Formats: sequence, C-alpha cells, structure tokens
Amino acid sequence: MSENESYSEQVVETIMEETLNEKEQELEWNRWIALTSVILTVISAICSLGAGVSSQEASRLRDERTFATASLSGKRSVVHVLQSQENLLAALKLPENPHIKEVIEAMKAETLGMEDAAKVAASVAEIELHTHHLFEFASTLLGVAIGLCGLSIILRRKWVWSFGMVVGGAGTILVMIAYGYRISHF
Repeated sequence: MSENESYSEQVVETIMEETLNEKEQELEWNRWIALTSVILTVISAICSLGAGVSSQEASRLRDERTFATASLSGKRSVVHVLQSQENLLAALKLPENPHIKEVIEAMKAETLGMEDAAKVAASVAEIELHTHHLFEFASTLLGVAIGLCGLSIILRRKWVWSFGMVVGGAGTILVMIAYGYRISHF
C-alpha cells in the first residue's frame, strides 16, 4: 500500500467521523426541539382549556346579569303599578288595601337584592372576560413559539429555536398569570 493511499484512507475516515458526529449532534438537537415542542403544545392545550372555561363563565354570568336585570325591571313595573293603584285609590278616596303596602315594601326589598346580584354578576363576568383575554394572548404566543421550533429545524438555526423558547416562556408565564388572576378572584 502506498503512502498516498494510506493518507487518502485517513482523510476519508476523518471526514466520515466528522460527518457522523455532525449528524449525531444534529439528531440530538432535533430531539431537544421535539421535546420542547411537545411541552409547549401541552401548555398550549392547558391554556386553551382555561380560555374555554373563562369564556363560558363570562357568557353564563352575562346571561345571569341579563336575567337579573329583566327580573328587576319586571318587579319595578309591578311596584309601579301597585303604587299607581294605591295613588288612584287615595285620589278617589276609596279605602286603601294594607296588603298592597306590604307587597310594595317586599318587592322593593327584593329589587335591592336583585340589583346587587346583577352588579356582582357583571363584575365577575368582567373578570372572566379579562382572564379569557390573557389566555388567548398566551395561546397566541405559544403557537408562535411552536412554529419557531419547527422553523428552526428547517432553517437549521439554533437562534430561531432559542427565540422560540423565549416566546414560549413568555406564553407560559402568561398562562400562569391568567390562572393566578382567576384563582385570586374566586
């Protein structure tokens, strides 16, 4: 075997080893990207669940407020009619019905409770709506982060993956803030 052939074989072996090492490093990097993408996807699913719950609660509370407001309006109309009837009886100098005064006072007391219930439902619905917006923004950030992870494989740029991790971290923090905000108010 000549010296050139031996040298050529060494060069080929060195190139093969370097290529194999590069492939192994790239495969290892791709595994990390896949793992972080799965984690971000799970966090995004949890975020979507929170967004759905807060949206449903906000909608339910708005319906509750609407019902309380409609009931309040109906009660006020009945009180108004009864007071008008009482005024009419007094104007015509007919005997007053003492039961009407009791009913009017009872209904006025009920309307105060209904007003409070409507206000509480409105404020809680507003909190749920804010929570929903936090979840939606976090979900958007997590989606962008997952996309950047995939893009980093295509572009073979680690900085894209790193940027995706920063965006994903921000999204994850927002998810925690949204759950914390929701828990702190209920």
